[in-house]
Amino acid sequence: MGSEKARPVHTQVPALKERLRSAIYRGEIAVGARIVEEDLRRETGASLRAVRQALAELAREGLVERKRHAGTFVSPSVSAPASEALRKIHAVGILSSLPAKGFPKDGFAGGVLNGVKAALAAPATIEFFLNPDDGTRALDDTPAAPSQPKAGELQGVIGIETSNAKQLNEWARTFGPVVAVDFHAPDALFDAVTLDHREAGYQAAAHLLALGHRKVAFVGERFSRHSSDPTWQDRLFGYVEALLAANVNPNVDWILETRRSSPKVVSLLPEFHRSVRPTAYVLCTARMYAHARKALASLGLECPKDVSLACADGMLPITEVPNVSCVRASLEGLGQAAVKLLASRLACRAMPPVRATLPVAFSPGASSRNA
Repeated sequence: MGSEKARPVHTQVPALKERLRSAIYRGEIAVGARIVEEDLRRETGASLRAVRQALAELAREGLVERKRHAGTFVSPSVSAPASEALRKIHAVGILSSLPAKGFPKDGFAGGVLNGVKAALAAPATIEFFLNPDDGTRALDDTPAAPSQPKAGELQGVIGIETSNAKQLNEWARTFGPVVAVDFHAPDALFDAVTLDHREAGYQAAAHLLALGHRKVAFVGERFSRHSSDPTWQDRLFGYVEALLAANVNPNVDWILETRRSSPKVVSLLPEFHRSVRPTAYVLCTARMYAHARKALASLGLECPKDVSLACADGMLPITEVPNVSCVRASLEGLGQAAVKLLASRLACRAMPPVRATLPVAFSPGASSRNA
């Protein structure tokens, strides 16, 4: 998070709070441990003012205690995820909007599932709740919770590739603990473990700006309170933060609205490019990369010779072009973190819904060059 140095305080504080919440609930910072402000400032690159504000807000939540002349400590009321709770997990459910035949073929779902399996201790079992194989399913087509759950058999449900907050809340009421992977929502009754998508958008844009580009467009989704995918909004926020940090005034006309339909890039990008004339693009997801290259080729443009591209989501393998400039993250790490967060919930049922955020890293590649 070294890039936090260039950001204003009000944008540093939420990231710091998410980082500390995640570390505390996952047991990386023990109950009663002291949090040293200067160490945290040096580790994150944030300002001391932002660190103090984040700790003050966490103190109001009851997560930490600030003792005069002694420092800040993790509150004794917080139950860290005990290894004992993790060892006692014997049965979990995997919930997904993907169809039964499609789930094993999905790169994201498969990677996260490998992490879940690696984190569970034998002989723990997994039961799948997937959609039937009768057509294409959207990510918000979450299977409904059974009216008569198997009480006591499943200790929790992990949602992978599903984004219907209403249905996830219903599962939480019916089954108990639910951890959504890479999806979060306001007023959720379920926990969530996500990647730091705001940082992903920031790093992708900051990379292009550091290469000298000053007209960097964004392809994905415009700002919306009603977005069905908060992670896409997080990437957009990060993109705007990077422009502001580089003293580049963000322009709403630099955002191409495609929502979650990557194929739309082929039909919409050519006219957008003729109108805006950017020298570089931040693609909200790596799924758009092939479509963007095809759209640029229709204009006689090559990447990166004529236009640079950087992806704010590189979780999916891009086998045809392995050296794309994009965010890298561990899918197995997401699955392992989901199991640990489930253990946290089992150890402390009273804690409020938690969103644990995992860090990302940006890897420059041959799809971007100096302006």
